[in-house]
Amino acid sequence: MDNNLLRHYERELQFLREAGQEFAADYPGIASRLGMAEQGAPDPSVERLLEGVAFLTARIQLQLEAAFPQFSENLLSLVQPEVLTPTPAFAVAQLTPDWGEGSLKEGYTLPAGERLSEAEHADRPITRCEFRLLSPVTLWPIVLSAVSYVAAPLSGMVGGGEAQGVAQLRLRLCTQGGQLFSDLDMDELSVYIPDGVHAAALYEAMIVQCSGVAIGEVGAERWCEGVHIHPDGMLNPAILEDAGSDYTVLKHFFAFPQGYRFVRLVGLREVVKSHPVDCLDIVMVLNTRVPVLSKALNAEAIALFCAPIANMFHRRCDRIRIDHYSHEYPVIIDRIRRQDHLLHRVLSVRAFAANGRELGQLAPLYGGYWPGERTIGEYSLRRSGLQCGQGGDASSTVFISVHGGNSAEIKQLGVTAVCSNGGLPLQMALGKGNTDLVPERPLPVRAIRIITGPSRPLASPEPGERARSAINHLSRGYLSLAAHQGEVGAQALRELLALFLMPGNQVGKRWLAGIDILRSRTVVRRLPGPGPIVFARGTRFELELDETAYEGIGALLFGSLLDVFLTRYAALNSFTELSLTSRQRGFLKLWAARRGQCPVI
Repeated sequence: MDNNLLRHYERELQFLREAGQEFAADYPGIASRLGMAEQGAPDPSVERLLEGVAFLTARIQLQLEAAFPQFSENLLSLVQPEVLTPTPAFAVAQLTPDWGEGSLKEGYTLPAGERLSEAEHADRPITRCEFRLLSPVTLWPIVLSAVSYVAAPLSGMVGGGEAQGVAQLRLRLCTQGGQLFSDLDMDELSVYIPDGVHAAALYEAMIVQCSGVAIGEVGAERWCEGVHIHPDGMLNPAILEDAGSDYTVLKHFFAFPQGYRFVRLVGLREVVKSHPVDCLDIVMVLNTRVPVLSKALNAEAIALFCAPIANMFHRRCDRIRIDHYSHEYPVIIDRIRRQDHLLHRVLSVRAFAANGRELGQLAPLYGGYWPGERTIGEYSLRRSGLQCGQGGDASSTVFISVHGGNSAEIKQLGVTAVCSNGGLPLQMALGKGNTDLVPERPLPVRAIRIITGPSRPLASPEPGERARSAINHLSRGYLSLAAHQGEVGAQALRELLALFLMPGNQVGKRWLAGIDILRSRTVVRRLPGPGPIVFARGTRFELELDETAYEGIGALLFGSLLDVFLTRYAALNSFTELSLTSRQRGFLKLWAARRGQCPVI
């Protein structure tokens, strides 16, 4: 029983007694006939009657109070629907190509969304975890044989170059299957930096301190003007565009920051084609020495053919039978193994008659304009409180209600949804057998290993937290970021980011506490893009971080996230520009101007 019922009961009973005394004082004749007096109700029957009325009105108050979380949840589904969805498990998978496949010569690309399933094991349950690629990955017949750091300028370089730097980061690639580099049509190469003691320093060296790239055989490296280095993985522009909202971008980062340490080299085709050899060195010329990289840096510090993956997949849920004796019905993904699946987002709802004939599609009741086919009614969703699922993870049940239209004719509902396996990925038997994951279709791969993760999935917020989130998201003000300077501006940014932080995320709170100073000023820049030259007014943010708060991920990675986040608060005809400095080391990086992505109507 809800403990709030007793609170409402006592308050209602106290009101009835006090109101009865006031009534008896004003109208003593009528009150005497009702068995009431100024000192209370001497008649025990009247006293019991008042207690019964208090109990009934307490129930009414409880129902009215329970309606507010439902209202706020529906409101939140409009302004920030990602808040209501659970966070799935994330991981980084590494693919080992089958060197004998001829398709690798031209590069075999697995697109984003490629489905991967957990390999079968005798000691695992029947349900296998399913994942999908979050970014494309291209396979080539090459291996990374060595990674080294040289604390000396690059000498003997062919083709000049603006500067030879003060240090080198060398990656040695070797072909497999009897191929030569001149046979490969390789223009891009993506690498991943796994967890390690110096992972943050290695990522910063490649993204910030690299002044140029030279490629060639040892001692005959050629300066490559057309080769550029960009962040990749979950910072890939395609993934950020697919993420949709600023909440999703931040939620994914707070849940799995390891999925952002990807680096992509672009513009390799010309220089690779000109080298008919089986071993090639990619030398990143550094303008700053990084002494920590000289310790224990080997080929395992960087991994090829990796991609971030998420435990999410589309699934047709079991049919929901509508008997019209209830106002809502649970959405069950799999009746046989209910605890192995968790619903994240409903994609479509179709109505069926008793004989199985399809009647049409239902639209979300609180979804605004529905661009799909003609609908025959509406539906609404409600998430219940948290329950304990597999492995101790928290899960919730989703209920669906049918509204409007000819609902009496509807006897079944067919729901298609985005689902996950809840906490099952944490129980995967990694490292056993030949592979951790298997593809859904034939691919030129020998094995797929999970080298980072899986991360712990997070449940949707509790009803009370949903109401708080709805109010906070409606009242948030991002204009204060540009209105305040220094420590006050940093406090405004911390308060804004705290809206997107799950309760109990102590690591995320430490990251927010590391924001020291935020300044902003108006600047004019030329906007990148095709067409005529366009100049615009935008905002330059100067951010200072305390690096001690970002151990393990590095201040640069957190700054990269904020660079993406701030663009979602600038208008389409404006831009943002972020300059990052460290309290300990000074200036770190200036990002290029990014067009605003916040629509203004």
